[in-house]
Amino acid sequence: MARPRNDNQAVARPRLVIPDRLRLALRVCRVVLGALLLAGVALVLASTLPGAFGFQTLIVYSGSMEPAIPTGSTVINQAVDPASIRPGDVITFRAPAGNVLITHRVVAVEPGPSLAFRTKGDANQTEDPAPVRAAEVVSVNRATIPFSGYLLHFVGATSWGRLAVLALAALFRAQPPVRHVRERPAEHE
Repeated sequence: MARPRNDNQAVARPRLVIPDRLRLALRVCRVVLGALLLAGVALVLASTLPGAFGFQTLIVYSGSMEPAIPTGSTVINQAVDPASIRPGDVITFRAPAGNVLITHRVVAVEPGPSLAFRTKGDANQTEDPAPVRAAEVVSVNRATIPFSGYLLHFVGATSWGRLAVLALAALFRAQPPVRHVRERPAEHE
């Protein structure tokens, strides 16, 4: 005989049983979303954190320095005294014809009262047509993160990129933890 229900007693709800395959799929999704979010945060930090220590990050948009610096890479540069630049250094300089930055390798230093540098892209057949004056030198390359510039450009320069990062963070946060749930046998009286 069943007892009458007291309104003060909690009603036991049936527990949801998640099949093993679905549980595994949810766990894989959570790991993938977490890895993507972590990679995105790491790239954003890699592009912004160097600025706090006097470095500059730039995205490479052409293939003139391949294979050393592939198109789509992020370069981390540091401002230096132009007198310390030597042949073989990779420098970023302001093009005389505009506000464009170019990253090329120094092939020769022209010392003198008007210090200048002969430069060439590694993939180019010839040197750049004009020497780079010391005043045009912006920085020297210290590190390169291959292909990361594509993601940084997408995230930083497009509304869709910022939206994608926010959506990824929201999805990761909204994903409930996967717990092992077993079905309880029904209680009989």
